[in-house]
Amino acid sequence: MTDYRAVMKLLVQQRSYRQIEQQLGCSHRTISRSNQVLRSLGIRTVDQVLALTDDELDELFVDGRSTGQGEFVPIDFDAVVKARTGRNKQTLQVLWARYTTTPALPASFITATTGFASWWRLMSMRPV
Repeated sequence: MTDYRAVMKLLVQQRSYRQIEQQLGCSHRTISRSNQVLRSLGIRTVDQVLALTDDELDELFVDGRSTGQGEFVPIDFDAVVKARTGRNKQTLQVLWARYTTTPALPASFITATTGFASWWRLMSMRPV
């Protein structure tokens, strides 16, 4: 995650966008957003930037990424293979829609990957 406080500090010190991009490895858009916040709040000194709390920065720079939608739902690989073979093949889009609407079962990522590994071993040992 971007250190907006550092970006704002460098902007107040009159550094160019390119210098900030090189020093912090952030995008032009991130620097522009930080500059807009500085102008809207009327911040002109490094002390004012350092006075901003973490909560205030979180409110100013909302992370728009989505978060997880609940518990991990293990995939029933046998059902997927069965649905994808034979005459009446369902599209992956239909299978994905069904998977995303399935209620979550209490399972961990490790349990799911272990289940996949054992399924894969079984499938690779079967004669084709």
